[in-house]
Amino acid sequence: MLKDSLIPYKITDKIRLGSLKDGGYVVSSQNLNANRLISVGCDNQTSFEKDFLSINPKSNIDIYDINNVCYFASRHSNVNFYNIEVNSFEQLNIDSNCIVQMDIEGSEYDVFSNYSGNFEYVQQLIVEFHFKFKGVPVGDSSGWENILKKINESFYLVHVHGNNCSPITEYNPVPDVIECTYINKNRFSNVPAKEDIAYPIEPDKTNCNNREDFVLDWWL
Repeated sequence: MLKDSLIPYKITDKIRLGSLKDGGYVVSSQNLNANRLISVGCDNQTSFEKDFLSINPKSNIDIYDINNVCYFASRHSNVNFYNIEVNSFEQLNIDSNCIVQMDIEGSEYDVFSNYSGNFEYVQQLIVEFHFKFKGVPVGDSSGWENILKKINESFYLVHVHGNNCSPITEYNPVPDVIECTYINKNRFSNVPAKEDIAYPIEPDKTNCNNREDFVLDWWL
């Protein structure tokens, strides 16, 4: 089941970058000193990227999006915009220390399922998964489970937050859309303890204010 691959580990340095609504994400503050932020899918909403640049003003930011407008990139010389669709992790040309943030409305299924390389240089991976996309049959989450297994081989999941703008899936007690933050295992000297409290927690914020936030606790 999906929930078995979505069990978070404890860290104590969580901060939020970006909007207080949809578009903001919880990250590890101690793992932000990267040469490059790769942002896949922004729809010209760049509050996350702006907050990252305020912390790392000398870093490069590469933004990929099929929307042909990115005002943020036009105002900063170290922010690059690529008006292309990303279908595989290889397209990101990762060859040095970086952070990857991805929100591409279900196309992350192809990005990760088509990738057979390693994540050596990715120190943080922030992904919004859309489990009901890609025509996955009700009751069959095996494709997503294989993707999460692949990611978990290189990363510890350190934060999850359900996007309450979408419902809970019929076939697993997890939100159809869920925000996940991972830290590369090579950033740890010891295996962290598994989480022992329910989410959401600070600095989480509700995506849709007119709905109750999801309580996530399947690891307890």
